[in-house]
Amino acid sequence: MAHCLRIQQLRPAAPRLHAPNQGQSRCQRCCDQILSLQRAAGNALFAYPYGHTSRYLLEEYWPNFAHEHGTIGAFTCEPALVTPSTSCFEIPRMVLGMDWQTPDELPILGR
Repeated sequence: MAHCLRIQQLRPAAPRLHAPNQGQSRCQRCCDQILSLQRAAGNALFAYPYGHTSRYLLEEYWPNFAHEHGTIGAFTCEPALVTPSTSCFEIPRMVLGMDWQTPDELPILGR
């Protein structure tokens, strides 16, 4: 999956994307590179490098260019739980070491 790849493998890296010409070309190249590194085709999940995203990506690029990139879900580094209202392009994740270090520190439903 994308979040298992080293950041250096995702070239060119874009710290923040705010316009169609930036988002479409850079994200498409990252998605293409991720797909080329995968052994099994059909994995359509993306993890934002360093967890950063932008309103443009969330509201325009991901939903309106799905026919080009094929991505169905994208993960941020926002430490939160997924809820029914969570956007499929802004899925939170809790990063080991940054947000928790032992199983007791990991927030899990029902605790």
